[in-house]
Amino acid sequence: AFAAATPGPATEARTITLGIEGPYGSMAKHFHDLLNWGAARVLVVAGGVGATFAVPVFQALQSELPSSKVQLVWALRSAGDAAWAVSAGSPDKTILEDDSVQLYLTGDVGSDADGSHAGAVEMEPLRRVGGRLGAQNRRKRPDLGKIVDEAFSHGLEEPVAVLVCGPTEMTLEVRR
Repeated sequence: AFAAATPGPATEARTITLGIEGPYGSMAKHFHDLLNWGAARVLVVAGGVGATFAVPVFQALQSELPSSKVQLVWALRSAGDAAWAVSAGSPDKTILEDDSVQLYLTGDVGSDADGSHAGAVEMEPLRRVGGRLGAQNRRKRPDLGKIVDEAFSHGLEEPVAVLVCGPTEMTLEVRR
């Protein structure tokens, strides 16, 4: 978009200097080891803005480990909050269209039966219906214990890696 807005003839080739930094932290040091470790399954769990770290890692793992089952579980406020994340397979598709992604929408559940405001933030799982992503009717937090157990349920011969980036409570629940 910047190149298109730069003055000059449309046919003239333009060069833009681009500097890319990162990734930082322990993932940068250990990503190569993860790729060579031989994980048959990789579960990436993200909470809210933790997806700014987790989604690119998920996409890189999909590209670098095509024979592995790579899954992303992402808890976020609304499906619109995921619109920035394009699918690793096609820049024309959003991550909402990726079958390896499970989204859980956070939101106010409204009022309790007595009319009082619940005030709690809950998560609503999404599912695909007729190729479109839609919210299920029941509201509940993702059962991270069940999700992690499922990742490990395929036998000892399938090494599993679990990565998580999100609120402290979420990371503790995944660790448990």
